[in-house]
Amino acid sequence: MFEIENKDPDKLIDCFRKEKFIYDLSIFGSKVHIIPNSEDIDKNYIAEFLKSKDIEFKKIEEIKPSLEDVFIELIRTGNRE
Repeated sequence: MFEIENKDPDKLIDCFRKEKFIYDLSIFGSKVHIIPNSEDIDKNYIAEFLKSKDIEFKKIEEIKPSLEDVFIELIRTGNRE
């Protein structure tokens, strides 16, 4: 899971929403959490992707899921079954 911080998280969400390499994403204030579909996706891949879309960001870091992330995922997967 990665946390990305930028000035316009809504624009960031819109940019990632259509991408096949994203499994899931959620917004937390000025930060966006993304879960890639593959372990091959790293910070450099995400940074290059954002640069190719002319989207500025303050930072990208790999994080462990928070309790809130886990809760959101449980709610989502519970509704699928």
